[in-house]
Amino acid sequence: MTMTQTQLARELIAALNAVSDRATEIDETLDAAAVDWQPAPDAWSVAQVFEHLCVANDSYIKVIRPLVERAGGDTARGGSSAEWRPSLIGRVLAQSMTSPRKLPAPKRWRPAPTPLGRLVPGE
Repeated sequence: MTMTQTQLARELIAALNAVSDRATEIDETLDAAAVDWQPAPDAWSVAQVFEHLCVANDSYIKVIRPLVERAGGDTARGGSSAEWRPSLIGRVLAQSMTSPRKLPAPKRWRPAPTPLGRLVPGE
C-alpha cells in the first residue's frame, strides 16, 4: 500500500496520541510500587519501559527535528503529496517496531537499574 507524506503524518500523529493517552492512563491507575515492580530480574518495570521510550525518542527527535524544519515546504521532492518511500534502514526500523521478534535495546537506550523517576508527561 502506498501513502502520501500527509497520510503517513496523520497516522503517526494519531498513533502518538494513542500512546500518550495510554501512558497517562497507566500513570493515573498504577501506584509507585506497581510502576517500579520488575516481573523478573531480566525484565523491565513499567518505569524502565517509560525511561527507555523517552531516551530513545529524544535521540530520534534530535535528528529528525532539523530535517523536518529544513524540508519545510519542500515542493521540489513532492512535498506533502509525495509518496512515502522509506530507505532500507528506515524500512528495517519500521518493520522492527511491529515484529513479534524483539531485538535487544542498544546499550545507550537501556534504562538504569533503578528508574530515574516519574517520566510520564504532566507530572
